[in-house]
Amino acid sequence: VKRYLKPMMLVANPAILANVATPIGIAYSVATIANFGDSAIAGNTIVARITPVAFAFLFSLSGAVGPIIGQNLGAGLHDRVRETIIDSLKFTAGYILLMWPIFYFGQDLLTSFFGASPDSASMVQVFSTWVVPLTFFTGALFVSNAAFNNLGYPMRATYFNVGRATFGTIPFVYYGAEYYGAQGVLIGQAIGGAIIGAISIVACLKTVANLRNTSITDHNIDDNIIISRPPLTAYSSARTFNCPTHELTEKHFIKPTKLDA
Repeated sequence: VKRYLKPMMLVANPAILANVATPIGIAYSVATIANFGDSAIAGNTIVARITPVAFAFLFSLSGAVGPIIGQNLGAGLHDRVRETIIDSLKFTAGYILLMWPIFYFGQDLLTSFFGASPDSASMVQVFSTWVVPLTFFTGALFVSNAAFNNLGYPMRATYFNVGRATFGTIPFVYYGAEYYGAQGVLIGQAIGGAIIGAISIVACLKTVANLRNTSITDHNIDDNIIISRPPLTAYSSARTFNCPTHELTEKHFIKPTKLDA
């Protein structure tokens, strides 16, 4: 236990901090909405119940993509790590494009199903029209969290999660409520989360690029060696060079390293 607890807690502690920070942002948002009455709270509750069901695929994506990133990082395939992140963002975008029209055209059905009052219904309508498309950036944040944890930078995931729950929530919720009432709280949350999500994915891709550049430098790769290789097939150790076999000379080959071994 003593041997393995330390490396586990290097990831677990930042994750705990992130999970502690999230309720802070939620509490502030709910407290702000409460100022607008029971109907506003009821509308927010409807939205809170719909979200985990409608976006379950996005919430589970971070758990699914983490092992893929870790496996390719361990194999030194940084291009595949980046490809995995990009493909995850494409999946997130496609899922949002599928769900947005469903919510937009089905918002009246939702409000009638829950028997929402006019004030509660307005919260559902704002969510269906404006918040759903911005949920893409929440998915992007989940992907970057998984990537940071598997790339060995768990504290970066914590910074972005805490930032989303504080700087990405409190000021946006405050001014949203000031100008647009209870509906402004939902919009403010979505905009603040979108900004943090966008920054996190940019930082994530930059981290992958830095890791790749560091790996190349550490292995002292000669300029004459062709290092632009297509992705390898699964469970394959083959290497494909971008020149005919008869043109290969000694300068095209790298001496075996620990990584190759």
